[in-house]
Amino acid sequence: MNRVGTTEGASNETVITISRLLVREVAAGRLTVSDPHFAAEAFLQMVLAAPQRRALGLGRRMTTAELNRWVVNVVDLFLNGCRYRLPATPRRAKAQ
Repeated sequence: MNRVGTTEGASNETVITISRLLVREVAAGRLTVSDPHFAAEAFLQMVLAAPQRRALGLGRRMTTAELNRWVVNVVDLFLNGCRYRLPATPRRAKAQ
């Protein structure tokens, strides 16, 4: 196996794991995701990007409580954005 680096390999494995989880949840009818691999990559970036930037000195470092809240909020945002919803029906303009 020719990996560029351990971190990249770990990230790829994480994306694959998340992608498989999303495929399972789509099959069970609990989520609607058209591209599970893309969604997994996007989710991972949502979880990691801001904390990593701050850890590199780009902004104030997050406290443990802030990191925990960040992850909970990202998971909530991601899952609520993927939950199945009936298509919206067009609204009619109110007569004046």
